[in-house]
Amino acid sequence: GLFCVGRSSGPFYFTQNVDHFSTVDSGTFQQKYFVQDFSAGDDSKPVFLYISGEGPLEGLPQDYVVQGYAVQFNATVVQLEHRY
Repeated sequence: GLFCVGRSSGPFYFTQNVDHFSTVDSGTFQQKYFVQDFSAGDDSKPVFLYISGEGPLEGLPQDYVVQGYAVQFNATVVQLEHRY
């Protein structure tokens, strides 16, 4: 099946600013993301950023359009949880 083609990993987290523009608010949160690699280890292939809907990110995108393009272009898909 289409969703079994790429190597999947995650979830991963990094520290993200709550407000990128405030000079007084230094709050942060742990930004969650997943990676699915269709590039076969080729660093010259594109990376597609997929920002999930407004809600918790529970896994890789179940989106046939994104997955189809990733397979077509041998891309890596990074799915970022939408927060704040």
